[in-house]
Amino acid sequence: MNTFHRIWDFLASRRMAIALLTAASIYYLILLVFSIIASRHNADNISQTYPFLLLYLLFYINIGLCIYRWLPTLKLKLTTFPLKHGSISEHHPVFISGDKSIIVNRLRKRGYKVVDDSGERKYLVKGRYSPIGGLLFHLSLFPIFIGIVISINTRFIGETLMVDGQPFWGMPDEYLWSSAKEPDSMPKLSLSVDKIEADFWEDKQLFTKLTAIVRFPADTLKNQAIMKISDPVVFGDTYVRIAGMGYTISFEAGDKEGYLIDKGIVKLNVFAPGSEDSFSIGGLPHKVYLKVYPDYYLVDGKLNTKTFYPKNPAYYIKIVRGKLILYEGPLLASQEVKVDDFILRLPKVGYWGQVQIVRDGGARFVFAGFILMIAGLVWRFVWYRRDIMLIPGPEGGTNVIGFAEYFPKGFVEWLKKMGRK
Repeated sequence: MNTFHRIWDFLASRRMAIALLTAASIYYLILLVFSIIASRHNADNISQTYPFLLLYLLFYINIGLCIYRWLPTLKLKLTTFPLKHGSISEHHPVFISGDKSIIVNRLRKRGYKVVDDSGERKYLVKGRYSPIGGLLFHLSLFPIFIGIVISINTRFIGETLMVDGQPFWGMPDEYLWSSAKEPDSMPKLSLSVDKIEADFWEDKQLFTKLTAIVRFPADTLKNQAIMKISDPVVFGDTYVRIAGMGYTISFEAGDKEGYLIDKGIVKLNVFAPGSEDSFSIGGLPHKVYLKVYPDYYLVDGKLNTKTFYPKNPAYYIKIVRGKLILYEGPLLASQEVKVDDFILRLPKVGYWGQVQIVRDGGARFVFAGFILMIAGLVWRFVWYRRDIMLIPGPEGGTNVIGFAEYFPKGFVEWLKKMGRK
């Protein structure tokens, strides 16, 4: 045997498959550890390096060659009948009193087909084409591979923060962060969030509901969909879902004469209640630090919150100019505080949504591959092959010899049960 045939035989062997699966298992264990001690983003980058790509390539070469070498065997299985050609040594004979034609009719009602009724013996088969299910299972790995390749080259993931009524145009500066290396590689989409709603389990920091009404495109708002934490809105190959939330604070700052200096809505990282964040007021050197208590009540004169819902908000604020603290204390949504030459009001607490945008052009191929894989497994192992041979027996009865690829004992019991009817 020359070197080429040795390489060919090894690439198309089970030994090669076992070696590749072992190497893949070790690699993924390393990735798992690395993602824990470092970050998932770095682990994803490692999984796209040349050693991994070589592993994928060799794995699919092995599968392709195994399928190619298995095709003649598959053809033989589809065109031969073990009981007729004597290619099996273990039979399951059962005697049934009754004419062959009656038994044949019973078997036909149960999905068996007569493949040869010449002579005294009759051959019937059910699930004749089930080996094709095994072929489908292995072929399903190729659309999965195509999907992985597409995902590696086109996958995008990014996050942004949105509040009620805020349009999103998909511009680079609107993202908190993204995986895009070039602006042109970002998804082309626009939308607006209409309403963010959250429910909590027993007033704990666990969501039972987190949704947002989305209108799109942002220029016409003619379409509407509901975006959920576990059910994204789909724009072609791009998936948009709400992944988290926080509190927004509406503020108004005016001078002593009542003229407006600045107003707006700020997205603060103050969830859960008691967390502190800050914002600045336009045109002023001051900075406002605050804690939010969305449904406040007092405990020994200190602010606390009954729930996470912004029903009755209060704040603990600290206003500074440089290093000088000008004011520190509680503030209700209905109150205002005067500092230096301006007046500050915080009339409303709302929600902002952490929106995750993922484009994965390979996801549909991977999904189709898994559907094909499941179909192949069901075809192979649920509708597996069963062969029956009928031979004339004594006293007008019939000897039934059966062969089943799987569950032979159960098959024999089924034959006996059929004979008692």
